[in-house]
Amino acid sequence: ASPYIEISTDWDEYLTTRSGSFRYRLQRKAKAVAKAGDIAIRWYSDEFDSEQLLKDILTIEANSWKVEAGMAISHRPVEQRYYEQLIPFMATNGLLMANVLSIDGNPAAYGLCYNFKQRWGQLKTSFDDQYKAYSPGKHLVDLSVEQAFKEGAREFDFLGDRMRHKLEWTDQVRNHNNLYIYNSSSLSGKLTGVVKRLSTRIKAFSKTSKKT
Repeated sequence: ASPYIEISTDWDEYLTTRSGSFRYRLQRKAKAVAKAGDIAIRWYSDEFDSEQLLKDILTIEANSWKVEAGMAISHRPVEQRYYEQLIPFMATNGLLMANVLSIDGNPAAYGLCYNFKQRWGQLKTSFDDQYKAYSPGKHLVDLSVEQAFKEGAREFDFLGDRMRHKLEWTDQVRNHNNLYIYNSSSLSGKLTGVVKRLSTRIKAFSKTSKKT
């Protein structure tokens, strides 16, 4: 399930619906990043920007916590090729809305979003670990949401899982369903089907047991 904001007001009016502590945290994150050095924000939205955007993303990913976790795009060839095709496709079709925050000229964090018929979705974010103390990634998420309001978006979907920092923005949540497709005529397909069915039954039994 992913939290999302249904946008029906401007940015300033939206902020009045959030708590004082929420607004304070927004200001605190912006001030923290400003202390890191000379800050620059660049937005990417057209096909002429896609090559530079991909370069910045790979640079940030290669210096992020995701490397040790085995999740960095820069260290996963198949995933890198996927984004090498996805980003130009998004740019060419008017779907790309991304930003990169640089500190003293160095790419420090990025936010990759799509904009489909004024519905924004946050696909991926990351930051350079050397700037972790300044939380540049969190600040970029704030800027992405604000930009969606300013661009007249109808919705901003945080995608991914229901997480605390996302729920600070909204109490609206969209549930997701997973669809698994496998070849029932092959041995591996049959085994996959058995495992999935067992997993579903175990989860259902576990929920029933907790209720009783």
